[in-house]
Amino acid sequence: MLLSNRQYVVANALAFQVSWPLCVLGGSTVALVTTIVSLLFHFAMVQERRTELIFLLCAGAIGFVFDLALLQIGLLESGSAIQPLWMCCLWFLFATTVGYAMHWFEQRLLISGIFAGVFAPLSYIAGAGLTDIDLMEPTWLTAGLIGCAWAVVLPGLLLLRGRISAHLDARKRREIFS
Repeated sequence: MLLSNRQYVVANALAFQVSWPLCVLGGSTVALVTTIVSLLFHFAMVQERRTELIFLLCAGAIGFVFDLALLQIGLLESGSAIQPLWMCCLWFLFATTVGYAMHWFEQRLLISGIFAGVFAPLSYIAGAGLTDIDLMEPTWLTAGLIGCAWAVVLPGLLLLRGRISAHLDARKRREIFS
């Protein structure tokens, strides 16, 4: 491991803050390359690679369905039946932060819900302002609905990652003692 756990938490947060605008402004090709590079770095740094892989795949699927639902019910408009690839990439990048930069929230689920309920809509508003994604009018209502949904999504992702980790840890212990 190149960095200590504490250093990686900071690097993880910084990597997401750099990757997010690259994906949004660069479009799908830049987003895909950015995501691949970020995931390679992430997997080089983490110890629980199996937990991370399973969690990232689950979070990516959840994110795909979540944003697809926002499009299908009309809260987001992209001019396509499904969201662009760069939006999917953002979910994988965000998921890398759940066990690291956002690990602090794991024992503070209510605070994580409030945090997500406030900041996730701001992220969607910023993304819409920088891309060809539009938010349903009135924007305040759309932001409120996205915020309510994210107030459940982030705590849910934190719980999911914890369950995956606990399940794999228990399985590892059973293999050692059998």
